Amino acid sequence: MSASASAPEIDDLWLVGQLTRDSYPVQSEDPWLAVLGVHFRDREGDLRDGKVRFYMGGDTQPSLTQDLQTLLLQSGVPVDALDGELWASLRFAESTPDGTRAHLGVQLEDAAGHDSNCYTLELAFDVRAVSAP
Repeated sequence: MSASASAPEIDDLWLVGQLTRDSYPVQSEDPWLAVLGVHFRDREGDLRDGKVRFYMGGDTQPSLTQDLQTLLLQSGVPVDALDGELWASLRFAESTPDGTRAHLGVQLEDAAGHDSNCYTLELAFDVRAVSAP
């Protein structure tokens, strides 16, 4: 976490669901696509020019980095928001075996380069065959 008092902060991270017809009004399902919610606070409102980093396991290098402006806009959050909820989607490999447990970390970086805390979520994969509709 950045030592700066103006660094952004994540205070919640949760699994909203998977991209399935049971969860969303979609025509084609992708149960490997996870929808995540992230609640943040940012004292300076400068996340629009920042990044979000996703970490898997205990990796110190991010598995994926995205521009925050895009994530803010697709989440319906003003780009200069001081707090809000971001919605992100991550697709996991179809080869993920049943019973896999994975730690997902999310960290925000604002325009000034201040890093938030890295909030983690443990995911458990229950993989089973389903019949076609």
